[in-house]
Amino acid sequence: MLKGHDFQQSNGLSIRVDWLSFTILDSTLPNSIISMLGYSLSDFRECSHGLHGYHKQLRHVIYPISILYDGLDGMFIHADISGSAIHDVIEHFHNKHSTLNKHSTLTPFGTTAYETSSFTSTVFSDLLQEIHAHGQVTRLDLAIDDMTTQFYTMPELHSVFSSGHYVSKFRKWKEYIKYEDANRCTGYTIYLGSRESSVMFRIYDKQLEQNEKLVKEGKSPILHPWVRWEMELKQERAQEACKRMMQGSSVNEVAIGILSNYLRIIEPDNERKSRCSTSSKWESFIDGISKVSLYCASEPKTLEETKSWLMRQVASSLAAVVVSDAGDLSFIQNLVDSGIRRFSLRHINMIERACAVGG
Repeated sequence: MLKGHDFQQSNGLSIRVDWLSFTILDSTLPNSIISMLGYSLSDFRECSHGLHGYHKQLRHVIYPISILYDGLDGMFIHADISGSAIHDVIEHFHNKHSTLNKHSTLTPFGTTAYETSSFTSTVFSDLLQEIHAHGQVTRLDLAIDDMTTQFYTMPELHSVFSSGHYVSKFRKWKEYIKYEDANRCTGYTIYLGSRESSVMFRIYDKQLEQNEKLVKEGKSPILHPWVRWEMELKQERAQEACKRMMQGSSVNEVAIGILSNYLRIIEPDNERKSRCSTSSKWESFIDGISKVSLYCASEPKTLEETKSWLMRQVASSLAAVVVSDAGDLSFIQNLVDSGIRRFSLRHINMIERACAVGG
């Protein structure tokens, strides 16, 4: 049976999907997502509050899976799936949608066994295809765990970044170190990029993080070193990464390929950093995987997409202005008149497409 969803790289690294968020655009009923994933309504409980602008939330009774619904017009329904729930989602989805393929066999006990190498290209890819058919992925987190070969310790990475021995698409980096007291460090994280951007990396001491929890629970600590590299992708960047996986690339290839595209650790052997040779340790870390670019040309927005964006981002602010003006719509009219005068070719084309469809 599927046990977890980690993918082992030949150099000892372990890669996983650590978060998946998506919105279904052809329904407002929470059971649409629940059924698509292969669950039943009884697997979820109603929460007392919503999230992200949604008024209501269903939460899985065991795993961290949230279904958000009853939002404003144009918000549809949304799912947040944490990494620890991915394996259960995959099993339920496969049981509902998939038939056995050449990469899976029945065991003598009636359960399904999978080749690890096929997992991404079959079951997870099928899930992404199903999401794509009905909506879009809004966030994807990928994690690379270094638990055996220990390529880089956190102090080594501090030395790399503080000395500038790297080339990156990110303009800056920062680190956060947490101390329980003057003598005990309980957290160590390096950030590349900002939380507000569509791509952010965080590298942290997972051993410290986990042991802090285990000690509080009275459990034995983790003794082996563990550094995690996480990349948080949003909107178009997440969708581009998913597209690569739907086209057959493995989670390993996409995760390490993205990391390699955004970061290169170098040897300081040239005055121009771009001409410096790549660190041999970094080459071993990347393990020969090609860079994966997340660049995607922005497509013209449709009128419906524009309406949906206005409803989500602008409606409340405009309503506040109108209410404060005692219902006078003069400001709104002035806003429209000003917008018409500033039309670009993109706006004109969008209007023409909408009229052609409606006409």
